[in-house]
Amino acid sequence: MIIAVTSIALMKSFSWNASVTHFCRSIQESEDKAVILNELHEGVLVYAKNGKLLFSNNAAWDLIGDIPITLEDFKSVLRTRVRDVNIFTADLQDSFSRIGSLRSDKNMARVAPEVQNNDEEICEGHQLDLWINKIARKDSKQSVFKFECIYSFIEELRQDTLSIEVVVRRTNFGGQRCICVMINDISKMKEVIQLKGLDHYKDMLLASVTHELRTPLNCIIPMIEEVIKDSSVPNTIRESCLNPAYMSAKLLLNLINDILDLSRMKRNNLRLNLRHFNVVEHATEIMKLFELQCRHKGLQLNLIHGEGLPITIFSDPDRVGQILINLLSNALKFTSRGGITLYIEPNKKDKSKISYR
Repeated sequence: MIIAVTSIALMKSFSWNASVTHFCRSIQESEDKAVILNELHEGVLVYAKNGKLLFSNNAAWDLIGDIPITLEDFKSVLRTRVRDVNIFTADLQDSFSRIGSLRSDKNMARVAPEVQNNDEEICEGHQLDLWINKIARKDSKQSVFKFECIYSFIEELRQDTLSIEVVVRRTNFGGQRCICVMINDISKMKEVIQLKGLDHYKDMLLASVTHELRTPLNCIIPMIEEVIKDSSVPNTIRESCLNPAYMSAKLLLNLINDILDLSRMKRNNLRLNLRHFNVVEHATEIMKLFELQCRHKGLQLNLIHGEGLPITIFSDPDRVGQILINLLSNALKFTSRGGITLYIEPNKKDKSKISYR
């Protein structure tokens, strides 16, 4: 689910830059601008050359609260309400690239050399002031820039914060040169990116832990095998203690391998180890892992293979074993009396294949 939500959020982010250009073209060509702009999910503020507000849509009110009625008011809002600013500049295709991060008063003046004020330390809002002034100048080659920030509400009824993305662009509106401000809520996208990062670290931790668990098991299992082969060990000890311990360790190792496979699948790194193996012998070894549990529940465990079954098949015995373990585990879980029977038969439609049930 996290992957599906992440894909939707990233697609929305990629379409944002294109929507800026499309929007500016629309407000120049459309006769009924207000209707179009009020249908947008992004907030829109349009300021005239003299700084007077020409237009604002409903989404702008929802995103930033009180609408600044002049461009100076908008700058004042930025000076008092934004923090953790990331500034991006655009090339001719409006593809934005990050040029700096404004996170403290001390590093503000180092972000954009062409708009530095070296006489005093300037705050994030003042730095954005300089960028807006640069966009507003008619002779400026810079016609658009974007920034991301944390926007704080200070109204009595709303004391929270919001992650927003703002594009400031010089364009035409109603036949006159103006400054267009588009505001987009990116809080959900930020949360999705953070969750994706946490999911990545969770997978790394899971893979590391399972590798550490498998290391001692790879030592324990061969040692138990050697003790079982020792003829001096009494049969009663072998049947009552060593065999159950061996089967339990093998079952735990299979479970750990399943977890590792899940981690590999998420990294698209799962590979099959194809080879020829004996069908009946392989199924018998898998069923031995459940003999102790069936004995404790008083269940019979049987294996039946049909006529015409090939002796060997070409497949991945580890993956086939995982399927059989899951099949038998469910059968053991939901069977309280009687027994469990595993059938292996040639596939009725394709004799080169076999079926387990």
